[in-house]
Amino acid sequence: MKYIINQVLRNGRYGISAFGKARQDINRIFEEIGATPVNIVCQLSKVPFLANLRVVMAYLSFLRKSGKGNEFFIQYPVSMRKSFPLVLKLIRRYQNKLYFVVHDVNFARFGVEREKDIAFLNAADGLIIHTPAMEKLLHENGIRTPMSLLQVFDYFSEDDFIEKQEVLSNKHTVIYAGNLAKSKFVAPLLQHTFSKVKFSLFGNKGDLQIDEQDKEYKGIFQPDHTASIGGGWGLVWDGESIHTCTGDTGTYLKWNSPHKLSLYLAAGLPVIVWKESAEAEFVEREKLGITISSIEELDERLSNISDEDFSEMIDNARKQGEILRKGGKTLAAYQQLIGG
Repeated sequence: MKYIINQVLRNGRYGISAFGKARQDINRIFEEIGATPVNIVCQLSKVPFLANLRVVMAYLSFLRKSGKGNEFFIQYPVSMRKSFPLVLKLIRRYQNKLYFVVHDVNFARFGVEREKDIAFLNAADGLIIHTPAMEKLLHENGIRTPMSLLQVFDYFSEDDFIEKQEVLSNKHTVIYAGNLAKSKFVAPLLQHTFSKVKFSLFGNKGDLQIDEQDKEYKGIFQPDHTASIGGGWGLVWDGESIHTCTGDTGTYLKWNSPHKLSLYLAAGLPVIVWKESAEAEFVEREKLGITISSIEELDERLSNISDEDFSEMIDNARKQGEILRKGGKTLAAYQQLIGG
């Protein structure tokens, strides 16, 4: 039997936390290949060790029911990490295969828990990870577990692609979708004046005042409804500056595959990514959009793109989007990992 495992938090007041779009889609894809989703509920407690003990007991109860010789695919990272070494030993005691679907690497993203990440990732039989750059980073940090690559996360949508003619007519409109209040570069972006480029901003804006002529706030969108983010390009950017990607979140783009990239491609939009990001080579090779060193370049860069080249980028983005909408990247990585 195959199981896709989710460790989910339960707060006494608010109930079980949401998985998030990426993990929901992974669950759906693994169900399609015959895996059973299992939620290991992590109940928070004021007593420090009690929450971790509950996680161990939840796993033990499940392992007794599921028996031996199964394949476990755990969505990583997990909460309640103090108990996770014991959880891994229990899984092995029941002679199960163990794989991780890696959404984030904490030591690369936050600069913390490096030794824990290394120990956990080396304890698995295989890893599904993001990019060649992430594979290189993990190897450089002593991780020897076999890995297969997604390159881009899959992304299911309930909407059709945005009409091509609409995208063509918005050649100078750039979309950014995300938590605007936490995206520190948005504040300096709002202060910078562009002569031709306009920005459509989606997501939680917090206290940000977005009322510039060339920047329009479009509200919060539902992740499953990709057609609601209409425009010409999707911007993948992070950090504190519009001049380059800086800080922990900006630097992390050198290794990870941002879920924003999947969103834009699933919507049928070409993309704009940081030139030093892990996805830059992929975007250029597949002609999915452009790479930039600074957001300030966009007035000139977009003006110099011919209508023919822009049309080709849209078509290529849709080809990739078709794959993402069917779970193709995850299925390919899974087949590579288990040997067919």
